[in-house]
Order: sequence, then C-alpha cells, then structure tokens
Amino acid sequence: FLTWGYWAADVPVASSSETPGQRDLVALGTWVAGKLPTAADIPTTGTASYAGHAVGSVVDNGQFRMATGSMTANFDFGTRSGSMHINDFDNRDYSGSASAVTNRMSINMTSSDGNVTGNVVGSFARNGSDPVGGVIGDLILSGTNGSGGSYIGVGTIAGQKATGQN
Repeated sequence: FLTWGYWAADVPVASSSETPGQRDLVALGTWVAGKLPTAADIPTTGTASYAGHAVGSVVDNGQFRMATGSMTANFDFGTRSGSMHINDFDNRDYSGSASAVTNRMSINMTSSDGNVTGNVVGSFARNGSDPVGGVIGDLILSGTNGSGGSYIGVGTIAGQKATGQN
C-alpha cells in the first residue's frame, strides 16, 4: 500500500545572481507515495503505533552521503497528538512530538546531541479499509555536525501500523 523510490535531476539554475550556465544536480532524491485519507476518515478515538524507515541524503560540511534509519511513531486519535522517533539516521537519533494531528501532520524533530533540528511533514496513508494503516512524509534537517561544519539532510519516512485500535 506504500511505494517509495529514488529520483535524480540535472536542472539549470534559474536565479540571475548565480553563475551563468550553473546547474543544480540531485543524485539520489527520495520519494514515498500512498493513498491519503481525508480529515473525516481519521478516527476520533483509539491509538496506533507505527514502524518503518527513514532514507535520504546528507551534506555534512560539504561531503555528500546517503543515510538510512528506523522510524517509530505513536498517535492518540482522541487527543490528536503523537510522537515520532528516528533512530540511527546518519548515526544520529531524533525525536519529536505533534499536536492538532488530523490527516496531515508536522512534527518538529531534534537530534539527541542537540546539533540538528528539523521536521517531518507528512500524512497518514490508507491500507485497504484502514485510513490510518501507515504514515508517510518528508524529512528535512539542518544544523551543525558537532565539529563546526554545516549539516543538512533531506529524505522521506514511511511506516506501517504495528499495533493499534481505532
């Protein structure tokens, strides 16, 4: 019920302030897709836990690499709140929480070392007749690498319901 993959791009830079002829390259961008429920489809009682992965690209002080990690999340549909943890994404752990969760969510994430922050912007995904059978979203991170260099990460999260009632 969820599909994900990689994409690549080679596009000219549109800004006139850039060097003429400069091109932006993306070697391994990530994407995830699923059937999204409407806000009315989301249960108003019950809880659910999710397990899955995070995958993306990192630029650490100018050095590019791919990164993966595991993702877990818990949501309480009655209180419209939730939490998410991403473990071992490029050797860092992240956690965050959200309130006012409907069919869409925005979860502020902070690394356990405090050097990197960001967010997951996503949605629940339908698995057959279950409107909250999965979670999908974009992962956006920025900060420092702990040694004075810049750190940027982008990617996707995807997970399916591990336990729950709704």
